[in-house]
Amino acid sequence: MATISNFAVTPLELPEGGGEITVTWSLAGDAYGDLHLDGSSQTISGTSGSITFSITDTTTLALICDDARSESATVTVAAAQVLLPSVTALIQITPDDGTAQNPSSYQVSSDATLVLSWNALNADHVDVSGVGDGRPPVGSAPIPTSEATYTLVAVSPDGIKSVPISIDVLTHDPGTVVSGHVDLGSGMSTLLSFVAKSGDDVVTHAKIGDKITLVAIVSDASETLRIAGQDAALAEIDGGHLQASLDVVINAATTGDFDCEVTKDGAIADKGRVHLDIEAGPGASAGSDSGEDAANATGDASSDGGNATGDSAGDRSGDATGAGSGDGAGDATGAGSGEGSGDGVLQNAAWGADVYSHGQAIQLSVDAVGVADGRTVYFAIETADAAGNWTSLQEVQGTVSGGKASATATLNDPDEGSGSGAPDSDGDGSGAGESAHTCSFRFHASFSSSAAPSSDSGSGSGS
Repeated sequence: MATISNFAVTPLELPEGGGEITVTWSLAGDAYGDLHLDGSSQTISGTSGSITFSITDTTTLALICDDARSESATVTVAAAQVLLPSVTALIQITPDDGTAQNPSSYQVSSDATLVLSWNALNADHVDVSGVGDGRPPVGSAPIPTSEATYTLVAVSPDGIKSVPISIDVLTHDPGTVVSGHVDLGSGMSTLLSFVAKSGDDVVTHAKIGDKITLVAIVSDASETLRIAGQDAALAEIDGGHLQASLDVVINAATTGDFDCEVTKDGAIADKGRVHLDIEAGPGASAGSDSGEDAANATGDASSDGGNATGDSAGDRSGDATGAGSGDGAGDATGAGSGEGSGDGVLQNAAWGADVYSHGQAIQLSVDAVGVADGRTVYFAIETADAAGNWTSLQEVQGTVSGGKASATATLNDPDEGSGSGAPDSDGDGSGAGESAHTCSFRFHASFSSSAAPSSDSGSGSGS
């Protein structure tokens, strides 16, 4: 009676779509009744040999010789790559005055003609709010010249939706010169949240053998992050924040204290700690969002931030500190405008660069065509609240020189320092005082102060 002395399959991994594999075998002895390859329809014979054939899916094979069975060998075929849909869009302006536009927010004259164009990849169609659903992957449509927001979502043949993108349209009076928008990062390096999770639940207790995920959320200017002494990769999430996580398995040597350090410019900018009560035995205890057993997370105020800090209320099993400040890690956008004058024209109002951080100096400039050197130009800066209502923020002056006027101002979140220090009601380790929002600014350039406008000065708008 023959017995199996060798059975091998190579390779054990194949790329997407599959490929060829080779099966080799040898038997000890000559007599056998049944010899076949379990898991395949291929026919084999002889006391030794090899066979090559193709497979397209993950396959498990074994050699059967009469009553004997070899060890199984599994050939894994890589899963098909899922191509996620995506979409980009822009607005064509006629006539185009040459203003450099922010790709997510367009400043246009109210007498211009607008066409919204889009291009989607790996998509069956595109849904466009205000235009219609089921539009072709590549297309365009005329849109009215009025203030609106258009949201586009690409949808794959399998129904998978892309990350939505939005474009704002903001209008100003004909003849008013308006700059494109400028984005301002927070410039902060702050630990916004540091918690321990089991699945989707925040936990304060764990048992030996449990697998726990430590999750940290930091502000946009953070450069590196270490969790429990290990480097953790940062990835951008909603709101412009960054997130990193680390999986740990609780063992008998685990103290229950896990530290997190955030760095900026090579130095520690903020840090925090999560404490877990460790119990013997398997299983983890999920924490709730109540004040009694919410997750313990302590975050020190950033050395370079002006955040207000508030202790969370409730009889917690640890401390919870919420980083609160209107100057959180949010982005901000701004726009500017210029006006004409009876003896000269102000045009091409612009910010000095594309990206600024709160608290940094920003340059405002405008071309002064036909204006004598030495004439004063006033730059009136406004800010918008969450409802889109504009209010005056500050005014700075510049002097015309060589056909241009410029001034420098410091743009700060008008709500800076308003963190309430309220309790951490959602158990994420950050207090209600924490703020992360979009700040909008615009400026007007004029020959007269905003406190006493002259009759020959127009007014532009933006956001």
